Amino acid sequence: MDDDKLKQLDALIERHDEFIHVTHVNPDADGIGSALAMSRYLTSLGKRSRVVIPSPLPRRLAFFTRPGEIQSVIAPDIPHFSPDAVVALYDISNLGRLGTLEAPLRASRAPKVVFDHHDGDADLDGLAFIDEGAGATGQVIFEVLEARHVHISVDLALPLYVALVADTGSFNYGKTSPRTHVIAAALLEAGVRPLEVHGMLEGTRSLAAVRALGEVVAGIQVDGEDSRIAHATLRHELLSTGGSEPLDAGDLVNYTIALDGVLAGVLFVQVEPRVTRLSFRSKAGVSVVETARALGGGGHMNAAGATVTAPLEEVRTRVLTHLRKSLGEQVGPASGRRAG
Repeated sequence: MDDDKLKQLDALIERHDEFIHVTHVNPDADGIGSALAMSRYLTSLGKRSRVVIPSPLPRRLAFFTRPGEIQSVIAPDIPHFSPDAVVALYDISNLGRLGTLEAPLRASRAPKVVFDHHDGDADLDGLAFIDEGAGATGQVIFEVLEARHVHISVDLALPLYVALVADTGSFNYGKTSPRTHVIAAALLEAGVRPLEVHGMLEGTRSLAAVRALGEVVAGIQVDGEDSRIAHATLRHELLSTGGSEPLDAGDLVNYTIALDGVLAGVLFVQVEPRVTRLSFRSKAGVSVVETARALGGGGHMNAAGATVTAPLEEVRTRVLTHLRKSLGEQVGPASGRRAG
């Protein structure tokens, strides 16, 4: 941990009394957990601290939050960032992921701090704690708190553990390291009960979420031009009529790369008739983040995403064309074709 950056963070905490914690649109467990842990810590110091998100809090993440801790803001109720406050951003690979909060944040003169583990540049002037090798942004927050000799109570440990479990795929993804497991052990020693966390994250799915799963699995297709690519679609009709949340669809893309011989998978989530959210996964050393970036998104080598405003079929064509080219450059041309 960079001592100079820690001293700058200490100075910010000493000088300011108000802190606003922000994560990306359609927030996941890592963004929420990381922001919540830091907000709780600052609250314990007597600071005014709150988490602000640019879309509703997913139901499945509500179990480790308390009433009033998180404020969901949707246009036109966009908050004003006071220059006397400190704005901390979590799990933000680029500011475009802030949705309606992007413009007021760019315009704000408030001091800013970034905590992240994504590959790439957040494109924001401010104090940055970024570790691209960390398994989750929650891991970065733990390192910062530990470096400041903060006692990790169960109130801090629970959101950090949820962040760690979710963003490492239950300690399976490529950025999981021995240090990740050491931190997880420390969080368990603080009082986290892993079976309870697993039950809340994985064992409580709505009927709409199960139906979404069924549609995705039944509709998986292997690309007809490159059998190393698989894709599936979750159409707007099911989301709008079934009440499925963004998080309900979050892990469904993993089924695309579970197929034998598939190296890269993508899930097309039609959140609106002309807005498609893309979720990419890959394995065996194949990177999908370049494709995500080409479409205005970002993420990690093996897990990335983007949101594109265009008709679904047009988006699908653009994505598959780019993925085929990318795989050809990374691992060579497709050896054969197989019907989807």
